[in-house]
Amino acid sequence: MEETFIDVYLAIPMPSHEAFEDDGDYKARRVLYDMLDEFCALSKQLKFSFSEYGVHKPTIELLEGSNLNESQLKRWFRPQVLEQCEVMRVSVRVPFSDEARFNVPVDIPSAEKEEYVKAVHRLLIRQIFCKRVSDLLVMANISRIGSMELKDSVVIQDSNLQKYSHLPQMDAWSLQRAVELTESMGWPKLQALDFTQVWRWFAEHEDLLDSFSNSAIGRALNAFSRLFEIGTRDEPMQLLWALVGIEALYVKGQVALIEQVKEKAQAFLGPQEAYKKKIGKMYEFRSRFVHGDLDFPGLYLLGDAREAVEKFDRDLLESIALAVAVLVATLQELIRRDWTGLDFSYEVSNWDHAA
Repeated sequence: MEETFIDVYLAIPMPSHEAFEDDGDYKARRVLYDMLDEFCALSKQLKFSFSEYGVHKPTIELLEGSNLNESQLKRWFRPQVLEQCEVMRVSVRVPFSDEARFNVPVDIPSAEKEEYVKAVHRLLIRQIFCKRVSDLLVMANISRIGSMELKDSVVIQDSNLQKYSHLPQMDAWSLQRAVELTESMGWPKLQALDFTQVWRWFAEHEDLLDSFSNSAIGRALNAFSRLFEIGTRDEPMQLLWALVGIEALYVKGQVALIEQVKEKAQAFLGPQEAYKKKIGKMYEFRSRFVHGDLDFPGLYLLGDAREAVEKFDRDLLESIALAVAVLVATLQELIRRDWTGLDFSYEVSNWDHAA
């Protein structure tokens, strides 16, 4: 039976937030290595669904010691990438399947049809595998928040470099800031989930990330995945994506958005005692910014140390961190309970008027 073998090499950098830590206590780095160790321990155990091509268990390994072929990696990655990153390899072997249906163009000569069919099989399998590896990194950041980023990637299929196949780069700085904020606030409670629990939940509901957001939880997961976009580091977009995810899960209708998020998030994640005004402040910042009622810096800023600029940056980063924390804490709790959504209702209890 025909088959294809694919290696995806992932250049995983040290945590973005580490560069801004002054005390040398690199918590984010420890979380990264915990996640890498767990991935390697799960080699050939995690199930990747390949649609019509069945379910296959990839090999996962951190390239170090005898597994590290530096000369090979230097042909694929820039020197500074290798200096800053660990390299993880995810590999799989997938047989072709007669159940995979696609049309062969009528203008392809008969002598070339067999090779065309094989090429399409390889393309489909490669696309699915790259998607699954990307899902692996996204889910890692729900398991251990802010643990995994991606600087660069290389895809090798049947010993051939795939020049136009790459995974999206990922920056987890907003998640790492969220962890820092919740440690000082004590709310919401962020957890370290066993990755097998997270991946099992994802495998049972993989359409949530594969589809075009056809449910509230699907929209929330898609919004969460957009938090990792590097682009131009447009931080207001991170606030937007986090709030899109939150409102997909907590809000019904178009009225009283702040009150719905405040009440429902505390009902689901636990009461917030010491910082009750934070969510309201976050929404006030979003509202004033979106409606043009808030001063903000332009593309080229002179005098970035001005008090007004520093206040804008401080309020923006705190709003992002809180929104991201609420979103990821909610996703963690949904996975922990093995739920795929939230439905809130009022409960009436007896009230003794005479008392």
